Amino acid sequence: MPNQSGLDVGKKIRATNNQTIIIFSTRYPQYAIDAYDCEAFHYLLKPISEEKLEFTLKRAIKKISLSRQYHCIKIHNTTRRLPLSDIYFIEYCRKHIIYHTKYDVIETTGRFSDVIDALQNHGFYQVHQGYIVNFDKVYDFKGYSIILDDKRTVMMSVRKKKEVVLAYSKYVEDNL
Repeated sequence: MPNQSGLDVGKKIRATNNQTIIIFSTRYPQYAIDAYDCEAFHYLLKPISEEKLEFTLKRAIKKISLSRQYHCIKIHNTTRRLPLSDIYFIEYCRKHIIYHTKYDVIETTGRFSDVIDALQNHGFYQVHQGYIVNFDKVYDFKGYSIILDDKRTVMMSVRKKKEVVLAYSKYVEDNL
């Protein structure tokens, strides 16, 4: 590209849209570190095998499809769509279901088991009798706490810790 590099273009794209998936393809591995500045989805070194390209594109498509999935909740007489990617964790307390999202906390009523059933195939996992966590938002495990990428913590059941860590490991492996 004349007058600007792919990294410059990537930074401009990222500055205007944080949802765009950016994949770099180049012969120069020394620029891979700079690709982090524009939050690149992947950095492919030429020559690119057909398998590697297919694998990377399938992951990108999966990420796009997840960002377009919603969970519908009823609040009084209205229905609200919550993007799955905005939900960090869900809490259940005395028949109240509390959604902790990127932007707010939403409280409703219902059956916790219905929420578990609706979300379990979308990267959400019940980590405690009263908590479901979005595995995409997990940053770290510390003792019996799950630290989310926004620094909030969620309590994990003592008896479920091993099961939760194994489920998280499998989730990460399946989504690499």
